[in-house]
Amino acid sequence: MNPDPVIENTCNVGCVPDAGAASHESRLGSGLVVDYCDDWSHLTSLCPDWNSIVQDNRRLAMFSSTEWLSSWWGAFGNDSSLSAFRFSTGGRTIGIASFLRESARFVGRKQLNHLRLVGAASGDSDNLDLIVHPGWEFECAEALLRELAQRTDWDMCSLETLPSHSFIGSALPAMLGEMRWTHTVEQTPNWCVQLPSTWKEYLDSLSPDFRPLLTRYPKRLESRYDCKLSRCRTEEDIEKYLPVLFDLHAILPHN
Repeated sequence: MNPDPVIENTCNVGCVPDAGAASHESRLGSGLVVDYCDDWSHLTSLCPDWNSIVQDNRRLAMFSSTEWLSSWWGAFGNDSSLSAFRFSTGGRTIGIASFLRESARFVGRKQLNHLRLVGAASGDSDNLDLIVHPGWEFECAEALLRELAQRTDWDMCSLETLPSHSFIGSALPAMLGEMRWTHTVEQTPNWCVQLPSTWKEYLDSLSPDFRPLLTRYPKRLESRYDCKLSRCRTEEDIEKYLPVLFDLHAILPHN
């Protein structure tokens, strides 16, 4: 019997600015310096700081890493404009928020400039979030709203696939309410499978038709060839074994 799937919710927050929010701007994100960036190559110059934040903030998923988002932008960002913000204090980067800006028509209305988190819209990124050092989430969220309130190059903003444990996702509705910005919050279920705690328990949970693929065939391979199982544990291992993976993939038949 296969493990039962369980649901973990993600949060989608969308907002539209309100012209009456100007009086609230001065209270938001005080003490933080916000730098704007519209060039991906410049944004990647922050990779050391970016990687440090992802390592320190355990709530961030792999989809917030420089490797994932840089690859994503190379594949999907060519037809969009970048709107990214760096939050810093005392010269230290403590947060990054990167958006793609695209023009879209909604319900027959005029073309609107739509901000979406880099990594969204392709269906292959989960648990996206602002990339922020732990303890600075609220300050960065407030500084972002202050910056957006001052800009006129966007009409609506969507923060999609925020994880249910996101501090920023939890705080934004109240902040947007104070600013009197029209906003919506949607909960989207994500399916995941809770795996057994041991390999044997996992094998026992598989159907009799599928189980031999993981038991019989590896033994047959070991009996015919000199096989060794290696695990990538360091960045040096990745540099060594990733080309091997690519070479094997290239010689496999593709339908």
